[in-house]
Amino acid sequence: MRIQHNTIQAEGRYLYDPLGRRVGKRVWKRELVHWSNTRMELSRRPYVTWYGWEGDRLTTIQTGQSRVQTVYGPGSFTPLVRIETDAAEQAKAQHRSLAEKLSQEGSEDGQAVQLPAALTAMLDRLEGELRRNAVSEESRQWLAGCGLTPEQMAGQLEPEYTPQRKIHLYHCDQRGLPLALITPDNTVAWRGEYDEWGNLSGEENPADLEQLIRLPGQQYDEESGLYYNRYRYYNPGQGRYITQDPIGLKGGWNLYQYPLNPVKNIDQPGLNGINALGSWLNQSGMKGACNNAIAQLENSIPKPRSDWQFIRWETNEGKNYGNSYKNANVVCKEQFDNKKMINVKTFQTGWLPINEVEAGRGIPDPSEDSSDIASGTETNVDNIKDLMDAHSMAKKCGSKSNYQCFMDTEATSELGRKICKQRSYY
Repeated sequence: MRIQHNTIQAEGRYLYDPLGRRVGKRVWKRELVHWSNTRMELSRRPYVTWYGWEGDRLTTIQTGQSRVQTVYGPGSFTPLVRIETDAAEQAKAQHRSLAEKLSQEGSEDGQAVQLPAALTAMLDRLEGELRRNAVSEESRQWLAGCGLTPEQMAGQLEPEYTPQRKIHLYHCDQRGLPLALITPDNTVAWRGEYDEWGNLSGEENPADLEQLIRLPGQQYDEESGLYYNRYRYYNPGQGRYITQDPIGLKGGWNLYQYPLNPVKNIDQPGLNGINALGSWLNQSGMKGACNNAIAQLENSIPKPRSDWQFIRWETNEGKNYGNSYKNANVVCKEQFDNKKMINVKTFQTGWLPINEVEAGRGIPDPSEDSSDIASGTETNVDNIKDLMDAHSMAKKCGSKSNYQCFMDTEATSELGRKICKQRSYY
């Protein structure tokens, strides 16, 4: 009952099923009397609302004007789709079943006859097969035994009418609180803003929709101003429940408490708070689906092409298994100031028997100082296939080492630019 200035503004009565779920309510609202423009009193006929449930989730709200159905995410209280059907469209969709038609028109005098339950079940199954155009062999044999054909029975079916429905998609926050309703053509039909405790602080409603879902598991009740959970009522102004927790101290020491961190935690049925994101990710397959969705999103975002430019040649030295080596590298830089070094060639230096310094023979010259040969010996094992390679290199670069020959004759800016461009990537 809602009272203002000592005057009853509305009176409501609620109906609950044996499980304690609210399945209906009747509301008498204060309105103008039809024969007077000044006198107001409670309506003589109540406004009736019926509720349909799927377990602990409220899925259907039926009034004299429309029916609103909600589709939730698997195993959660997060709404996904809102389907609204006007009462006029529902009336158009009503038709007699095949069993009802034969029962009402089956007697010669036009009086209804009572069909056996087994026959009614058989006719219901047959009607489904006829409408799907998939009559089973069992049904064909049964009809043949009655002297009938599927075509004759199909002619007895009353036409089906598909009602026009308004479909909206929910856009929710991390808790499952609806923030917007979006049409299939990507138009925002409703938008709401809330504080942390679920109080509606702002609303845009160009389509004049009645969006009653609040925090996960809660429905706004206009008459009381409270939010109805499955097991009790929540007062958003106080951020607490108005009745004690049905599970007692199992839900915590404070029997009226809503989760103290309403941004992170939720209490869907009104029993005990849980972590919203953790609960969602712990569902079967959700972590994999989330990771896959994130990967698809990242792959769908265009990545800018890196335009790598040649900067310089650079060398570094090292040792591996006792042998020394030198690397000839190209340094590249792209437009985002990122740099990378690309190894072009590696030259091994040390005390191998083949000496690249000697032109033409590939072996040390006996006339040379052996200490000088040992200290200056540099060999590119990858490039020397045989002694002829050493001879060819000697004719090209004289007494220069493979490393020095490459750096002097091949390590050009043109080659560097070519290598940087070839290694460009997204």
